[in-house]
Amino acid sequence: ARPVLRLAERPLAVTRGDYVAVNIIQHPGGQPKRVALRNNLVYEADENDVRYFTDTRGGSSGSPVFTDDWKVVALHRGTRRVENVQFQGRTTAFVNVGTQMRSVLRHLETSSPGVHAEITAAQAAP
Repeated sequence: ARPVLRLAERPLAVTRGDYVAVNIIQHPGGQPKRVALRNNLVYEADENDVRYFTDTRGGSSGSPVFTDDWKVVALHRGTRRVENVQFQGRTTAFVNVGTQMRSVLRHLETSSPGVHAEITAAQAAP
């Protein structure tokens, strides 16, 4: 009876100097819910991935990555080591990576058409 999570209509796009925040609801390793809100800035995004700074725990892969209007733009995938990246005035060694929902849906369309159809139908419902 719960409403479905709404997917963003377009992949997230950012340019240098933009301050785009994302939010993540995670159950790391099946543990109790942890929520990361607002201070989770996007570092960069391309057609397939969104890279962002946030506090996630191991076992959070698959968690939805939301915009501030609570549209799912990506699925959290893990962290990546980086060099020469600054966040809040400090050098950081890692950024989080999520797969853009457009990429997830494109993959499901060919690998799991039934699942893709179910998601598409749920998004079309009021």
